[in-house]
Amino acid sequence: AQEAFLTSDAQFTCFSGGFGCGKTSAGCLRGLLLSAFPGNVGLIGRQTYPELRDTTRKTFFELCPPEYYDPSVGGEWKISENYLKLTNGSEIIFRHLDEISEKELLSLNLGWFFIDQAEEIGEKVFLILQSRLRRANVPNRFGFIGCNPEPNNWIFNRFKEPAKKDEDFHLIEASSYDNPYLPHD
Repeated sequence: AQEAFLTSDAQFTCFSGGFGCGKTSAGCLRGLLLSAFPGNVGLIGRQTYPELRDTTRKTFFELCPPEYYDPSVGGEWKISENYLKLTNGSEIIFRHLDEISEKELLSLNLGWFFIDQAEEIGEKVFLILQSRLRRANVPNRFGFIGCNPEPNNWIFNRFKEPAKKDEDFHLIEASSYDNPYLPHD
């Protein structure tokens, strides 16, 4: 499921699965892979700042080699601003998405975004980020989300509902049991 998520060519991809199936890792890795294109700009978001800091951002930095943002060769990590500049000129911003004003999001010019635990976020935030995918210097622009399965919400309606299926939207589902690295119990 992680491989399918990482290689999906749909503009919008949802990785829905049980706890521990690797949604956050896959989302962070996909963002890092898209940032290999020089000058790309991406956003990684989660509902609250503590959740962003303690889980999603932590996972990202476990996956991102320090040499990718080494200050001696042009990289930069500004923890107080949640801003990362990679040595190739790509930028990643980490944002909490609770009560964030439209004005803050509307000023963005993104090549990609990742919303972790998207079931906690309102559809309005997704739609605003969708409209921010306008980075002209990248060949493809992507929005992708990770979520726990939850029927009858905006994610279900947009990604799974048969009447709403669209080739620009791709749903990948996984189970906690798909992760062989989780403890048996």
